[in-house]
Amino acid sequence: MNYKNIDFRKLENALIKLYGKIEIIEELQKHRGDKFNIFSILKMERLEVKTHSSFLYELINPKGTHYQDDKYLRVFVYEVLKIEDFDFVNVKVGRETLIDANRRIDFTIENDDYYVAIEMKIDATDQDKQLSDYFEYAKKQNKKFPEIYYLTLDGRNSDEKSAKEIKYERISFQSNILNFIEKSIEKSANLPIIRESLIQYRNLILNITNQTTQEIQMEIIEIIDTPKMAEAATKMSKGLAYAWAKREVLFWEKLEKKLNEYSKSYNLDTKGWIVSFYDEDIKDNKLNYIINAKIKNMYFNKDDYYFKICSYFNDDFGYQMEFDDSSKDINILAQKIGFKPTTKSRNYSWINSNLKLNFCKDYEEPTYDIFDNNKLDEIVENIFNEIKSYMDIIVKELN
Repeated sequence: MNYKNIDFRKLENALIKLYGKIEIIEELQKHRGDKFNIFSILKMERLEVKTHSSFLYELINPKGTHYQDDKYLRVFVYEVLKIEDFDFVNVKVGRETLIDANRRIDFTIENDDYYVAIEMKIDATDQDKQLSDYFEYAKKQNKKFPEIYYLTLDGRNSDEKSAKEIKYERISFQSNILNFIEKSIEKSANLPIIRESLIQYRNLILNITNQTTQEIQMEIIEIIDTPKMAEAATKMSKGLAYAWAKREVLFWEKLEKKLNEYSKSYNLDTKGWIVSFYDEDIKDNKLNYIINAKIKNMYFNKDDYYFKICSYFNDDFGYQMEFDDSSKDINILAQKIGFKPTTKSRNYSWINSNLKLNFCKDYEEPTYDIFDNNKLDEIVENIFNEIKSYMDIIVKELN
């Protein structure tokens, strides 16, 4: 790409103008109640089984509690699976179907002629020969079946270890399921409770697939009005994950520095206390680690005791502590510092941070302030003070 041909001042002005319009749109959305989403409130956005599998199954199941027979299944078969000659007589929809290889297919749809198998992935990784086993099982049903359907957020390819020597059809929440839900909303015009539930789920999909509402999309269309602007915007979007990761790396480095200063000021470093985040391999490629790791942990540990500062792939940021020695009861220490008690089978204790900190750009309300150097320093200082309030007690108890 020839960057000399891009008018960066024009791009900057367009983004500033877009930001102003987004602020207005989001204020209107707040007043309309558009920000109220039951899935987000209950922190169920990315729960593969309890949220997405349950909701989609209930919708496409002709015997679901919507009591609309095969209305939504028909939309799903025609719009997502693209099967035009599917007979809806004697149709069965299954969920978590147990197969010979002791695996479970997320969704199955069958009639007298067809057997359809769908595997869904939100954050889970592919297992060895997973799609291949589903393919073999579907073939044994002695019915027509399209290729195995592989449903992910963005329509990505399966890992080669999962789909050995078989073909499969990629479908996505970003496009196929979103379109299915939109069509289902249209079909539910006279069913207000179902319609509103579908609208909530549609907004959830927009959120987890990093898409904007139609109002914001229209504003974006207006500023991306030339090939150069389209190319620049596309290049920028591809680098967005690295921009977020770069700021998160800076956060962890600043926090690590403050924790090391704290350790030295109290001579903890001479008493066996260690602060660590990156191992030697990670230090060579911090950005990739931040982008790909679902859970990032910084450790403050001594001997078999670990205090962890944890950032999760959703919007949770908090602290966990544990003993490597399972004979030691973590609850005694947890009670002293206000951590949640745990069971004997799980020898760790945890608590969420009192400060909302979210590094994930794909979630509602990420912490944009990390892109402001002064505000980033404030965030680091506040997190450090929270950690220090715990560590002052912990050090006294364990030293």
